[in-house]
Amino acid sequence: MSPGIGCYVKRIKMDEKVKKSAKQIFELAGQTLLLAQSMEKELAFLVMVPEITKNKRLPNLHSMSREVKKLDECTFGQLLEKLRNHAAMNDAMKKILKKALTARNLFVHDFFNFHPGWLGKISEHDIMRDELGEMRNLFELIYDKLQEESCRNLKNIGLFTFLQ
Repeated sequence: MSPGIGCYVKRIKMDEKVKKSAKQIFELAGQTLLLAQSMEKELAFLVMVPEITKNKRLPNLHSMSREVKKLDECTFGQLLEKLRNHAAMNDAMKKILKKALTARNLFVHDFFNFHPGWLGKISEHDIMRDELGEMRNLFELIYDKLQEESCRNLKNIGLFTFLQ
């Protein structure tokens, strides 16, 4: 196990150019994280859609809170599995969601570990920005597709007619 990032950061002296570049990486990582979390929340909502469709209404607040709490404990992969069990997906959607799962796991668990010494090496920063940009774009694309599907489902069952 490596020392915490705080220990690492304190040991590195950075000039202003490297600091500015590192700040851009952290900003992009923050955007990527927000999109990854939004993508997961939208996926969790889609897992709830079959029950909402069956009842033709949103669950009461207590039921919704209980279900959301259960879904919050699921990993992205578990949410995908639940969705596969409840909804038909075409091959293209399955493929892009699998790609999202792989990218999300890389980002959350290993991204910064794959760039040893990254903070002090500006030569690594361009590579990292490119990789983060690709993940951010993928997560945004998938989030948009999942959100469109959520809206379509809600419209189909007559909820939120203002969306039509």
